[in-house]
Formats: sequence, C-alpha cells, structure tokens
Amino acid sequence: MSWTVQTIQIMLAMRMMATLLVLSILTIESFGLTAQAESEKLARLEMINTSIAQMTDHGYSFMRDSQPEKDIAVRAVSPLFDYDDNLTGCYMTFEANGISAGYVMLSLIDGTDPIVEFSFDGNGPISAVEEELYKDADEFFC
Repeated sequence: MSWTVQTIQIMLAMRMMATLLVLSILTIESFGLTAQAESEKLARLEMINTSIAQMTDHGYSFMRDSQPEKDIAVRAVSPLFDYDDNLTGCYMTFEANGISAGYVMLSLIDGTDPIVEFSFDGNGPISAVEEELYKDADEFFC
C-alpha cells in the first residue's frame, strides 16, 4: 500500500484536530471544576462568617446582660479552628471604658450552651499566653 503526500497530510490534520478536541474538552472540564471548587470555598466562608457573627452576638449579649452597670464593648474576636481547618468556636475579649472587662469562650462542638468559659475581668487565658509568647518578640524579630 502506497501512501501519498496528500493522504499523510490529511491523517496528520485529523490527528491534530483530535488532539485539539481532547485538549478543549479537558480545558472546559477543568474550568468547571475550578468554578465548582471556588463556589464551595465561598459557601464555606459564608457559613464560617455567619457562625462567627452568631457566636459574637451571643457572647456580647451574655456579657452585656451579665454586667448591666458597665458599658461593655467588644475588644477582639478570634475564631478558633481545629487541625482540619473546621471552625470549632470563638474567643472574645471585652472592655468597658478602655479597661479589660472579661472574656467569653464559645464552642460549636456541642449542641448545648455554647459558652464554655467566661470571666468578668481580665483578658482570659489566650491573651495571657499571647502576652507571654510575644513579650520578648522585639529581641528576636528586630
């Protein structure tokens, strides 16, 4: 069987078209997967933000209602995550007229009352650990 130049050119053109078709299908599928992953990521962030907002409202209401004589304000909110990057709780510190007015630790792990620890004075255990960790930071990082 003898192959003509024209036959070889047609076969090469067909192979190139098949390759382009496969590449275009893979590209379209990868864009679809990327869009789906991005959509899932945004949904997860929205859920985390909603959970943090609900915990913050609950913690603030608890501290405000427990100390009606003080003008309680939220100083800081720190979300807490597990090793798999799942939101497990929230740590909040409060102030009244610029002075520490306690903390609340809330948990999402259990379906009962989310407040697992609180105090009406000081900044709480996490703040104390942070202060200890960073007290000499200038010596190491400057």
